[in-house]
Amino acid sequence: MARTTIDKATVERYIREGLTQQQMVERFYEETGERRSRSSFAAAIMRYNVDNPRATPRYSGALPWEGVPVEHYCYEQRMLRALGSREEGRPNQDVENGRLDAWLEEMDRENLVVMWEPSLGFFKVPREPDDVGYVTIKNLAKS
Repeated sequence: MARTTIDKATVERYIREGLTQQQMVERFYEETGERRSRSSFAAAIMRYNVDNPRATPRYSGALPWEGVPVEHYCYEQRMLRALGSREEGRPNQDVENGRLDAWLEEMDRENLVVMWEPSLGFFKVPREPDDVGYVTIKNLAKS
């Protein structure tokens, strides 16, 4: 039996309905009887370049670097996303707000900012006079 392709119209319809990627997997199975992975829907969204309002916000003010992959396990990036969310008036979970408050307190107390280097990832460095907020856009090669 031939597999049904996840087409653009289906992806767009699911997004209009507000489904998460996991819900798309379940709905697709209900409609076609075929199993697909969550990642196959993520790939289809990217392949068809479908605007997804449920996508993780990038918070360009708090994360000013271009081409940074979303790394959910990276604590510095997580805190910068939580800060961006707070600055845009979006709600964070209480536990995330507590972590963010403690992180900001540490960053201020230790006079640190976050640097991103493509080959190394995110890390804390001492604040310099021209740094703005909690990030520096310098890179190691130029510092």
